[in-house]
Amino acid sequence: TLLGSRNESSMIVIDLERSIRSPLGDPRTTMNYTQDWASSDQGVLGLEIQGRRMNIRNFPLSGGSGRIILEGAAGVEFESGTVSPDGKTMLFSQCLLIDKIFDIMELPLGQEPVVKPFIQTPDSEVLPRFSPSGNLVAYVSQRPEDPSGPVLKVTQYPGQMSSIQVSASATASSGLWIKPDEVAWVDGSRMIWSATVTVKDGELEVSIPKPLSHGQPLDQKVRVLDYDVQSDRFLVAVEDSARDDLQLVIVSDWRPQKIVIPSPAR
Repeated sequence: TLLGSRNESSMIVIDLERSIRSPLGDPRTTMNYTQDWASSDQGVLGLEIQGRRMNIRNFPLSGGSGRIILEGAAGVEFESGTVSPDGKTMLFSQCLLIDKIFDIMELPLGQEPVVKPFIQTPDSEVLPRFSPSGNLVAYVSQRPEDPSGPVLKVTQYPGQMSSIQVSASATASSGLWIKPDEVAWVDGSRMIWSATVTVKDGELEVSIPKPLSHGQPLDQKVRVLDYDVQSDRFLVAVEDSARDDLQLVIVSDWRPQKIVIPSPAR
């Protein structure tokens, strides 16, 4: 299942096997929604912009406007959430607009919304992603004013301790877990890499990154969206400039299996 938003005004769930599109949210509302979503047992968790505030809202898969599970404050920005495999915890990035330094926060689900820091450093940390087993979290870290660009790191969960850098150079994407202990990313040259992360005697170890996509860079029109671990396949978006639309493509070993569903003309 793919979760996403269109024109930052609505959210759509797409059944990749049956190519069924189902809108979520209340079309009567005037709120705008970001494109960062995370599924959970309770429904779909998304970020909404309402006036000068950002909230985290739970959208039930049965439809409706859902409910706010974390109400933001003026001058605070949320970004990019990920839900643990057991559906009990959400990680997301938060910053004060006065400094734009993002920290990764931890939010328990199904309980009182008591937010606490998970990763809080002088650097900016965004795009957290739980591993399929839930014991590792990949995220993107950027030092302020560092010209070398953001890098992909991995830390343990729960009880964040030390982190380890996974990408050898700057990353241009979030981390995509393609196995319980293997994470992939796209670098600045559009190459896809992956590395294995293991825990040995309580310490993280990372393998030498290896190239994917047969060692060829991605076309500028291709954007990697997600990875389906159970079916061992990537989901990518391909821009068709001639038709001014997008196509979603399921890719196994970088051989397109089928066009899932083309987006309507934008």
